[in-house]
Amino acid sequence: MLPHAPICRPFLASSATASWCLVSTLRRSRASWCVPCRDEAPLLLTLARDQRVRILGVNYKDTPENARRFLGRYGNPFAANGIDANGRAAIEWGVYGVPETFVIGRDVRIAYKLIGPVTSDNLQTELKPAVERALANP
Repeated sequence: MLPHAPICRPFLASSATASWCLVSTLRRSRASWCVPCRDEAPLLLTLARDQRVRILGVNYKDTPENARRFLGRYGNPFAANGIDANGRAAIEWGVYGVPETFVIGRDVRIAYKLIGPVTSDNLQTELKPAVERALANP
């Protein structure tokens, strides 16, 4: 199951329905000061076009102002954004550093974890297959 990090609860409760559990969800740890986060932004925007996937962003140890500026400059692929100002949620999720991506399955369990930036290569060979597997499992 997902860690009971404070950052997680608003995502699961933010919808009037259980739709977060009916689609594959990506949870992203990122920060405005993270150079690879800037490089992967176009790939996340492309992935966000898949209506079966919700991407949830978690701003790690950054200010809300910097996060808004980052999203304004590089685009906002996120269905929801959260803040992990002190890094506690990252510890509970087992984040090593930013960026990291978690594929959350319909059963609300972590189905896959990608450590490091999303690249054209790992998007095709790792992340998309993990999303497909998560969607295939009830």
